[in-house]
Amino acid sequence: MTPPVKVTGPAWGGCFEIIDMHLRTGRYLLPDDRYEGAVLFLETSEELPPASYVYRTLMCMGERKLPQRFAAIVWARPKAWSLDTPNDPAAKAAYTRDQQDAVLAAVAEYHPGVPLVTGADFGHTEPQHVIPSGGTVTVDGEARQIEVTY
Repeated sequence: MTPPVKVTGPAWGGCFEIIDMHLRTGRYLLPDDRYEGAVLFLETSEELPPASYVYRTLMCMGERKLPQRFAAIVWARPKAWSLDTPNDPAAKAAYTRDQQDAVLAAVAEYHPGVPLVTGADFGHTEPQHVIPSGGTVTVDGEARQIEVTY
């Protein structure tokens, strides 16, 4: 099945580590059917989670059939340094590449063909744009554009 070129839906997501905590505790989540057709947006924090954690958490979400409900996924460019971990440019590039590879692997396994954007500037990175939960997001693959309505 060919994925849609343009997807519009309500945004749901946020900080990946916080979403993981919500999933582990079963709190602050919507009923599963409320995610149908929404746009999942996720970003990792300055805690710099390893790519293995990113993959395993996405795998667990996939086993719950959660990502499969979303019409598109937008993944932020990771913050690849912190005050405690002042990575040099090569380490930042490797961290970013490893995280993207983990995301691509998990999405290919659990939701192949979904429109997926990686490297978007929102969340814990600079420059920082805001995607409001519940706002409307359009992912236009043909135009290579993301539109957010607040």
